[in-house]
Amino acid sequence: TLNGMEMTLVGTYEGLSGPAQAAHIHGPAPEGENAGVVFPLTFTEGATPGSGTLAGVATLTEAQLAELQGGLYYVN
Repeated sequence: TLNGMEMTLVGTYEGLSGPAQAAHIHGPAPEGENAGVVFPLTFTEGATPGSGTLAGVATLTEAQLAELQGGLYYVN
């Protein structure tokens, strides 16, 4: 969710081969390329191994907002 310059991400994950070790938003990078960590995410393991929830809130700069709207961020 984007509210002004504040981005909130809430999601779920499943199908990992083991427990999650970290969760981040990376960018900027075009599709198929890697980028560094922009924002950390918190995560909670679910009842099924390799599944759970993740969340984060960040205040974006104008440049980060443009990168996000340009599809240059991804969750890993």
